[in-house]
Amino acid sequence: MIKRMFLGMGLLLFVLAPLSFVGAQDIADTTSADAEFAEEVLEEIVVEEVTEIPSGFNVFWRGVKERVALTFTFDPVKKAEKQLEYAEERMNIAEYIAEHTEDEAVQERAEQMMERANKLMEKVNENKDKWIEKSGARFDRLVKNLSEYEVRREAVFDKLEEKLPEQARERLEKIHDKAIERSERLMERLGDEDLSEEVKEHVEAAKAYVQERREEVKEYREEQKELRERLKDGDEDAKEELKDLHDERVEEIQEQREEMQGRVEELREEATDGDVGARLQLRAMREAGEQVREQTQERLGDREYDELDDSSNDDNGDDSDDDFDGEDND
Repeated sequence: MIKRMFLGMGLLLFVLAPLSFVGAQDIADTTSADAEFAEEVLEEIVVEEVTEIPSGFNVFWRGVKERVALTFTFDPVKKAEKQLEYAEERMNIAEYIAEHTEDEAVQERAEQMMERANKLMEKVNENKDKWIEKSGARFDRLVKNLSEYEVRREAVFDKLEEKLPEQARERLEKIHDKAIERSERLMERLGDEDLSEEVKEHVEAAKAYVQERREEVKEYREEQKELRERLKDGDEDAKEELKDLHDERVEEIQEQREEMQGRVEELREEATDGDVGARLQLRAMREAGEQVREQTQERLGDREYDELDDSSNDDNGDDSDDDFDGEDND
């Protein structure tokens, strides 16, 4: 399973390597600023930094504002950009929740955030015939950002599977499976379009990665299913085996992350010694957003988290924005 994950990230790393010369300032920026790897995820899309777990009312109000903004956005490419931006923000919130609370009631919001992100991206997929007709720099940027989002999403799902309890993981798996299915449909369609060489490389890398992930997740799900069925039949050993399976997966994810971080350090040393190839790879990883690294953890650093006030669970708004979950206007 771990070999499959490494292969996917390898495709992302090397296929996206730029073919043009990297300027001296670009090299200096690449080798001196660790934060860029965490911050530059989506090109020219600025997402709101998460500094606290939102209350139920804040989640509801966020949904209202998103839908109003989308209703009055008529250009197909701009609308898709907004939906992508909102989906990225929801993922960031889910990741923050997983990192900063063990309260199962609050952790449910992480699932809700990922579900909402999935719905937003489903809208992008449904309306692709409208925005795919466009061309130009903005369209190219959208397609590259969509490709990079698909890869980052998998890293966030990994983080949530590490942190959330078994019951929450079962619900999250359904959301994850839908996300992969939707991602494959979108990448397949984009791969058939007449794209520039640079954009096509982004799409093909993301497509290959998503396909590898699908196989990895499928294998893991089959093992889970077998153990859960045994547990339902009263096999007590299955409970411990299920825990071992999860622990093994978490260990594999952590090994992958450490491997990639170690590779970054090696490339930095090689780039400092004048290795142009290493500089190119560092540049590629920065532009791709360095999807494997822990974006939220690095951005927030050691900032202390003030525990969620007990009153947030008693907000007048519901924990999700489902009460305002009408369809976004096409």
